[in-house]
Amino acid sequence: MWVDYSLRISRIFSITLLMKKLKKELLIIFNESGLKEIFINKHVKNLVGYCFSVEVSFDANARKNRTGKLMEGIVS
Repeated sequence: MWVDYSLRISRIFSITLLMKKLKKELLIIFNESGLKEIFINKHVKNLVGYCFSVEVSFDANARKNRTGKLMEGIVS
């Protein structure tokens, strides 16, 4: 069975380039968003707990927004 190794190598090479580009972009976001400082200064000691609290606050705000929209319709 004939295998086109050049195709496999080019795929691996393109995936490697994409991963390098993605890594650079994620590092830029990490630095510019301030997340780096949060973790360096140890403001967040438990990453799982931090992510869970962010998720909960997003849900609470979404609920408030839905309730506010409903109330606008009732009052109008």
